[in-house]
Amino acid sequence: TSGWSNPAPAQVWVDLTVTSVESNGITVSATTASEPWILVMKISQGGVLGYESELWTNTELLNPDSPEDMPDNAKYQAFLDTPFKRLRACVGSSNGKCVHHSFDVEWSSAKDIFSAGYIRDPRVDQAGLIQALGATPGSYRACPMLFPGFNVECPDYNKARW
Repeated sequence: TSGWSNPAPAQVWVDLTVTSVESNGITVSATTASEPWILVMKISQGGVLGYESELWTNTELLNPDSPEDMPDNAKYQAFLDTPFKRLRACVGSSNGKCVHHSFDVEWSSAKDIFSAGYIRDPRVDQAGLIQALGATPGSYRACPMLFPGFNVECPDYNKARW
């Protein structure tokens, strides 16, 4: 087969933080107390946004009017056109159990990073991912990641976007 994707164990929100956000003529700087996180994607049940989904690499939107707190699969316009240096994925809600990642360079969009092929990054927070996903000790093998990073395609069809 061409691989498979596990369904999301719960709702997963993918947010980006940027240097500034302008909305309705008001600019919010990242140097303020609250970071300007922008929701770019929500992953829910059904496998719609599994690893093999073309939605990771194309310009098609999915449920672009879906409210942030509604359990749903969604890909927003911000996925295509929001530059960022930090990425956050949260499980359960947009402020639930979150794991963060910072990049040395600014990406022009989430589409660009998820279309780039394998990106090795040993700074991926393995413990943070395990904790955010709510994996119980003993339900997984405690070993280092063989391919830390983004757009990972391991032998035996194990694949992960992050």
